[in-house]
Formats: sequence, structure tokens, C-alpha cells
Amino acid sequence: MNYLKNIELITTGDGSHSLYVKALKESYHSYAGAYFEARHVFIREGLFVLFKQLARSNKNVTRPSLSDRFVVKEDNVYRSSFKEGEVINGLAASENERPYPEILEIGWGTGLNAILSFEQGLLYNCRMRYTALEPHPLPLFLVERLNYRKFLDARVKDYFLKLHECAWEVEYDLGVITNDSKFVKHKVTLEKFVPEKNKYNLVYFDAFAISKQPDVWTLANFKKLALMMKPGGILVSYASNRIFQNHLIASGFAIEKIPGPAKGLQRKREMVRAKRL
Repeated sequence: MNYLKNIELITTGDGSHSLYVKALKESYHSYAGAYFEARHVFIREGLFVLFKQLARSNKNVTRPSLSDRFVVKEDNVYRSSFKEGEVINGLAASENERPYPEILEIGWGTGLNAILSFEQGLLYNCRMRYTALEPHPLPLFLVERLNYRKFLDARVKDYFLKLHECAWEVEYDLGVITNDSKFVKHKVTLEKFVPEKNKYNLVYFDAFAISKQPDVWTLANFKKLALMMKPGGILVSYASNRIFQNHLIASGFAIEKIPGPAKGLQRKREMVRAKRL
């Protein structure tokens, strides 16, 4: 189904853009706030949890330094409150001990989750390998209209478009953002993706809703993801429906229902974070 023929740019509750797909009657992000949703679901409840795991696994790091400093409002725009040029060395006691987590995103979409992840990698001096799956890439002219750059640290904002301009199926060295970081995107569905086993530390499951793309939210796909992830690996999603939870449990995950995003916006009651057993 080619649903990209009729897409509308919308402004969400926090001032950030999203896209509404008329054929699916579905938006890429929450109407309450695209930026806040991405920061809460995938960064705060996913990447930050992974960062804490990595720091605690390093015996030379006694107190991981992590912060949620991204809720400052200036000129009606929410943005990071990190100072320009600030780097927090909270994940490793030395440069040689920096972790190298593997992140997989199901549903690359606008690329917001990826650029926010690289932003945090920069701020916390954490390199990462980021793999994104997207069978229906957005045309560049639509991506260029998204206003995410004004929400980003000045050191990464110009790389938002560059990630979209990267060729498919080619791994890129993003050392210009964070030393040794890698990025690759695959124009493929999860069903057809051929991964390595026990590879990923963190999975962002950000497909359209199960009512819109039921073929993505299958038991077979979650069993496949379990094999792709390292023991103790984390999966996060904005969703919390019962079918999703049952598939995760049947695939060998322990699930945790946690509050959905809210910062002066309407609250999504809950989301799911799962741990690969």
C-alpha cells in the first residue's frame, strides 16, 4: 500500500511538526506533541535506561550522571537546556571504556528518534551503532519542511537532513557527531530483514498503530526481535495494547507498563517497556 501520496504537515501540541497520512487516518506522532512523545518514550524511557545499564556495568563508574534537562521553554519552543558545547562523561571512566550500544529502530519515519539519540550520544559522550528499518521512506521535500532543527542542540541540528540524505543499505561513520558512531538504514520490512542474533541492546518499536499495520505487530515479528536482541536488551514503544503485551510475553520478554508522555500536555495513560530475558 502506497500511503505516501497524500500526506499533510501538521503542528502538534508542543509546537513540533508531524505528518498526517490521510490514507491511514493516522499521524506519525502524538497530536499532543511529537517532540515530547519522542523524548519521553524513546529517549527517557529507552535510551536513558540503557545508559544507566551501561554505566552500572562498568565497575569504574560509581555514579552515572544522567539528566532529563530537555524541558526548557524559550520563545514557545521546547528545547534542551544543556549548555552549548557541554559534554557529560557519565558512562565511562575513560575514553577507552566508552560503551558501544547497538540500537534498532522499527519505523524510521521522520528520523526524529534517531537524531535525538545521536544528540544524547554527543551530550553523554557515548558512541553508538544505529540501524533503522523503513519500507516507505518519506520524500526529502517533506522532511525539509519539518521544524525539528530548532529543537536540537546546535552541534547536531544540521545532521537531521544529512541522515535522510544518506544512501540506503550503506553504513556511515558519524564521527563528526559522536566519535566512532555508525548509522545505517534499510529499506525493508521487519519481516524481510535478515539480522544477526544477540546483537541489539535497544529497540525502538515505532510502527504505525496495530489497527493500521497489523502485519507488523505479529507474534512472529516479536519472536524474531527477541532473537536479534542481547539478553537484558530493552524494547520500548508508545503502544500498550493487550495483543502487543501478550506477544512480547510469549516471545520471552518481561514487560513493564509505565506512564505515557506528559509535560503540560494531555497524558497518554501508559506505554510499554520490555526486557529481553
